[in-house]
Amino acid sequence: MTIARIIRSGKTQTIELPEGVRLEGDIVEVTQAGGDVVLRPLAGPARKASISEMLDAMAALGQLIGEVPEDPPPQERQGL
Repeated sequence: MTIARIIRSGKTQTIELPEGVRLEGDIVEVTQAGGDVVLRPLAGPARKASISEMLDAMAALGQLIGEVPEDPPPQERQGL
């Protein structure tokens, strides 16, 4: 059995993982299953997408869903 130390700091906790159970990457997904806490490394390093990457993704999405029809012109109504 491996034991890790819990460090409390304000409202958060840090767990010092021993060398034999270190995790790769920058962030982990944390879930609770009954009384167990499960840490799962997320793929790749954590980073924010650039504006150009987001625009490229939106363009690719537009190609998937096809052309979006334009809104019809506003109706003219009397008394408004």
